[in-house]
Amino acid sequence: MKHPYRNCCVKIMKMLLLMLCLFMLFGTTAQAKQEIPPLGQIRLTVDNILTVLRDETLKSPDKNQERREKILIEVDKRFDFEEMTRLALGSEWDKRNKKEQEEFIDLFKKILENRYIGRVEAYSDEQVNFQDELIKGNKALVSSVFSKNGQEMSVDYKLKKNSDNWLVYDVIIEKVSLIKNYRAEFAQIIAKEEYAGLLKRLKGKVEQISE
Repeated sequence: MKHPYRNCCVKIMKMLLLMLCLFMLFGTTAQAKQEIPPLGQIRLTVDNILTVLRDETLKSPDKNQERREKILIEVDKRFDFEEMTRLALGSEWDKRNKKEQEEFIDLFKKILENRYIGRVEAYSDEQVNFQDELIKGNKALVSSVFSKNGQEMSVDYKLKKNSDNWLVYDVIIEKVSLIKNYRAEFAQIIAKEEYAGLLKRLKGKVEQISE
């Protein structure tokens, strides 16, 4: 015959063991979900891009396309092109239907990618220093400096939080906002040539990039 106190002790031990397992499970899950701050996320993206740019096996001219595709994978993960397009088009965005908006996002995305990657490629051999991050609610500003041959280029990123990710919605190069610059340019073209004129110009630029 089993001693009643022994059965009780076994039950208590099982309960403690179960509680310990649950604690470890939820503790690990919470740690895994720990958020990476905006500076850490943008640093990871830039480091991954620079790793591709510095890859000796991708530096020959016949590897240009492959190198760009690898960079675009990293850029697409971190940039919110829909938000960038919406901000650049300003009030014109709401006048466009869903199909027109998607068409414009696709064109503008190609132009932005080309411009951003072109600037980063010029500084691929030197150091990138991340200096600071400023977080306000669901938005953040991350400051960095690209250095080459004693020359420096400031690149600041404006980011917006989307779930656990911080996504770039503007890039400020040497104190000049890409999005503000494009918004002023787009507004000027629309005033003279309407939206159809702007669309035609963008298609022409994308064709030039593709050549």
